[in-house]
Amino acid sequence: MKYIKLNLKNVDSKGMSVSVNDDFALKEITDIKQFPKQKTNYKITLRVTIRDEYKKYQKKITKEFNKNQTLYQAVNIMNAEKVAIRDSLKDGTIQKERITKIKKDSPTTLNEAFDKYIKTKESVLKDKTIKSYKSFYNSWVRNAIGTHYLKDITQDMLQQIVNKILLQRAPRTAKTLKEILSPLFKQYIHAGLIQQNPIELVIFKKFDNTCNPELTDDEIKALYKAIREYPIEPYRSIFVFLGYGRRVNEVLSLKWSDINFAEDTYTIQSDSNKAGKSMTYGLSKELKDILKYKDRKTTYIFHAIKDKTKKMHNDNLKRHWKHILDNAKLGGLRIHDLRHIVGLKLVNAGESLETIAAVLGHTTTSITKRYSKVRTQTATNATDKFMDMLKD
Repeated sequence: MKYIKLNLKNVDSKGMSVSVNDDFALKEITDIKQFPKQKTNYKITLRVTIRDEYKKYQKKITKEFNKNQTLYQAVNIMNAEKVAIRDSLKDGTIQKERITKIKKDSPTTLNEAFDKYIKTKESVLKDKTIKSYKSFYNSWVRNAIGTHYLKDITQDMLQQIVNKILLQRAPRTAKTLKEILSPLFKQYIHAGLIQQNPIELVIFKKFDNTCNPELTDDEIKALYKAIREYPIEPYRSIFVFLGYGRRVNEVLSLKWSDINFAEDTYTIQSDSNKAGKSMTYGLSKELKDILKYKDRKTTYIFHAIKDKTKKMHNDNLKRHWKHILDNAKLGGLRIHDLRHIVGLKLVNAGESLETIAAVLGHTTTSITKRYSKVRTQTATNATDKFMDMLKD
């Protein structure tokens, strides 16, 4: 089961997506008639966002509908919900509800505070982010200091956690502690239960998460040659796709329903895209040749070896990546560095930042507007230029 966007022409369906079977071919529904008669109940998710001068308020809800209820009826019901949610967001009701859930008459442990806090974020953050925050908290915080009362949490306690993380993980991982706990503490400061935010006093190691592989043109050509000549499938094909600037999860999540041979494009769906939005890219001749010989009876193009109904796990790639690096006589590169190589070479080729963002599928607040109008063909041409650089 997956969710696809509703973009109906004659009915307001802004912010809505509907659950459909995995084999449903359309990327969005623009006409009520495109929604097939359901064999089971279905769900609609609605995300409502409003902005004022200083803040953005957002809430997401999901409702289940009887299989006999038409999509038109369901959308109208969700529109009524939309009006109510928008009104509550405007008058601050939702924000007030979150504050009043904090019990002022009893001490609260950090674990209790986190569990309440993360629940309020489920309507705002992506499921993947919620899962990541929970995993981080459970791994590093819950058993270490989680049973202490919130008012007793000190800078020293948090600093010890950061130092422990830095012994085993990268500095960026430690910074996640601040991302999670700082807004939580601020909420309780606002409620008048604590006086200061102890995480603000913690020292974090500075880091630069930009990674610029310093490879010569000859080394880059040797790397791509090693990828194209790698003898073991499906790994060769996967790395070729990655060489076009895709992320690992994007490639491993590709389904046949994402391929449009008529228009020579493929779509990275929002649920497998770090940007959280679906993005379409051009299929080069090389990529089409790869797909030509794949089994189209499976759901995933790069399925698990033992279970063809599941996608391949990314851990399977590491051993093969090492062999490729050995063949290219290179070392110290991560699989993800293929993306950086693409970006750097396109910069050197004089491509605009907007085009490079479209090629790599980057999306940030500062550049989204600048590259959102770059057409798929423009990005495809830019990638082809990069591939041409690698030819002798």
